[in-house]
Amino acid sequence: MLAVEPVEGQNGDPQSGADALVRRLELLGVPRDQVNVHEESSRLVVEFPRRLVPERVLRLVTKTPKLEFYDLEADLAGPSRTAEGQPNPAAGFYSLLAPQQPRVEFEGSDAWDLFDTRTKRLIAGPAATPEGLFRTRVAKKRHIKPGKPPYVVFGVPKKTVVVSCGTGAVVCPGVGVPARRSWYLFKYDTENKEKQVPELTGADLNLSGTRADVDPSRGPVVLMQFTAGGSRKFQKITQSLYQRGSLLNTPQHFAIVLDREIRSFPQIDYTDSSLANGISGNAQITGLTSLREAKAIAIGLQAGALPFRFVRLR
Repeated sequence: MLAVEPVEGQNGDPQSGADALVRRLELLGVPRDQVNVHEESSRLVVEFPRRLVPERVLRLVTKTPKLEFYDLEADLAGPSRTAEGQPNPAAGFYSLLAPQQPRVEFEGSDAWDLFDTRTKRLIAGPAATPEGLFRTRVAKKRHIKPGKPPYVVFGVPKKTVVVSCGTGAVVCPGVGVPARRSWYLFKYDTENKEKQVPELTGADLNLSGTRADVDPSRGPVVLMQFTAGGSRKFQKITQSLYQRGSLLNTPQHFAIVLDREIRSFPQIDYTDSSLANGISGNAQITGLTSLREAKAIAIGLQAGALPFRFVRLR
């Protein structure tokens, strides 16, 4: 059961949000007659049989996925890149951020996370300020206060973001077939007119040409079609990867990142001269667990941002 609530600062009819969610559920195969929209505690609620939608898919279909394309080798930051320019993942979120705190103290941060120092697990975050972490539901429930052991607040260095690669991926950068989640620090600078990072985002997609499909050799995929501007950007980045690969005599990659998780990182073969001018085609998200997951991602990308959020009630 999900409640439809407006996003703070945006106006929208909750009925429109409920209708959008019902359409998404129908596209995933949930019969319309098994979806009940009603009012409960002054909120509009959408109720449906949970067994019909796996948890992973439900998370995807109730939000707008954040899609980003990174030049993998060039955009990895600091500890996540070896001296030779190869990916160097951390085994944990905590272990990635802990050594970065002197840098955060000097440069500041726009994203803060709360950890338990005993378990090294994330408790809450990200938040725009450290104070915001202590106003979260979990912090209040555990009576966590600033400076109270065993909890610690870590910031993500400015102009960087944390990206992970999980066990659901086919392979992860610097890991191969993953046995556990790996963590990376990426550069992030959308204000740099000379070189914006990430190089492309979901805004560069032609949404009507973005859809789920099944590739005979790769299984379920999401086919993504770029806008004219996005296609030019994609050609430029793949051309740069080819040139750098030729110079370094090693393949280069672009990472397709969905909700800050690496879903695939195709390589540009520097020995293939047909790629010298880059690729002017489209892209795919691969390594998906099911066609339903692919459909959920495609639905979210096609729909764009909604002025609502869907809150789990039970």
